[in-house]
Amino acid sequence: MKNKLILASASPRRKHLLENVGVKFSVIVPLGEEKYEGNLKPDIFVKRNAKLKANSVIEQAKRHEYILSADTIVVIDDVVLGKPVDPEDAVTMLNLISGRIHKVITGYVITSWDQKIFFSDAITTLVKIKNLTPGEIEGYISTGEPFDKAGSYGIQGIGSFMIHSISGSYTNVVGLPVARVINSLQKLKIINLFEK
Repeated sequence: MKNKLILASASPRRKHLLENVGVKFSVIVPLGEEKYEGNLKPDIFVKRNAKLKANSVIEQAKRHEYILSADTIVVIDDVVLGKPVDPEDAVTMLNLISGRIHKVITGYVITSWDQKIFFSDAITTLVKIKNLTPGEIEGYISTGEPFDKAGSYGIQGIGSFMIHSISGSYTNVVGLPVARVINSLQKLKIINLFEK
C-alpha cells in the first residue's frame, strides 16, 4: 500500500477498532480539547471537531499520507453530554440517560496531506439504557471507567451491563463507525483492506 494513513486521535478504542480489521496506520495525537458550541447542530459539531483534530496534525503529514480523525458525543433531550469533569458530573449524566434512549453521534473526517481530498460524515446510533439503581451508578463510577467517555459510560467495558439495546452501529458507540469509515477509505482509494 503506497498510501499511508494517520489516525489523529488519543483514543485507544479507535486505535483498537482499526487494528482489529487489519488497517495499517500510525497515530498522531491531535492538539486541543473539544468544546461544545450550543449554536451548532450535534452532527455539524462532531464533524467540525473532527476537522479541527485533523487540521492540528496536518503539518506533520508527509506526501501520500492521509489523515483520519473522529469525534463522538452523546445527545439526549437536545443536550450534548461530553466527558464528565468529576464524579458528580458522571452521576448527573448517568441519571439523565437511565431508563431512556439517547443518541450517540460520531463525526469523522478524512483528508489528504495536501488537503486536496476531503470527506466528512456523521453517523448516529440509538442506545437504550436500563433503569440504573443509585448503587449501580455509584459502583460504576467507582471503577473509574466513565471519566474519559462521552456520556459517562463505555459500551465495550464494564458499562455494557447497562445497555438494554442499540439500533445502529455498535462500533459507532465505541467511537468509530468502522464499516462506514472503511467504505469511505476504500472509495477514496486510500486503503484496500484485503490487498496482499
